[in-house]
Amino acid sequence: MKTLLVSLLVLLLAPYGHAAAAPPGDAHRQLRNEAAVLLRRGDLAAARQKLESLPAVPGRGATSAVDAGQQWTLLAYFFRRSGDPALARQAAREAVAIARTLPASAGSASERSSFLANAGLLSERILFDLPQAKALYDASVAAHAANHAARRRQQVADSRISQRARPAPGKP
Repeated sequence: MKTLLVSLLVLLLAPYGHAAAAPPGDAHRQLRNEAAVLLRRGDLAAARQKLESLPAVPGRGATSAVDAGQQWTLLAYFFRRSGDPALARQAAREAVAIARTLPASAGSASERSSFLANAGLLSERILFDLPQAKALYDASVAAHAANHAARRRQQVADSRISQRARPAPGKP
């Protein structure tokens, strides 16, 4: 949860960090807002195209896949908080789809790991798909073993899956 909150704060507060050239956060925020409008109108293809056109963040390599996934993650939580579960599920599905096809070269290991863990959290909390969440937590830990939050989520998912597999007391 801390990783999610920190990543949300970083993405939301990034435009206020430096007074240099326009930070990539401005473009990301504008594209995210446009994608949200398109998604509300029911135009998923156009929303997807908007977020896939995110510019790569300078200095970290071509991380547009991670950035697009993070924007979908933000949209999922935005729609969930605004009381629109259908749009939240759609945005979560998009983030998870990006996470499943994320190349190993996209961004740093810690960024990839954080995004995969956040996608796992979306799978667990919005899509209610625990096996998929566990697979994403596993990928997150494999991408960056020092991600302790992902490791804890992985352990919790393991125990919840094993509890589901056990028969209830008194039942054969």
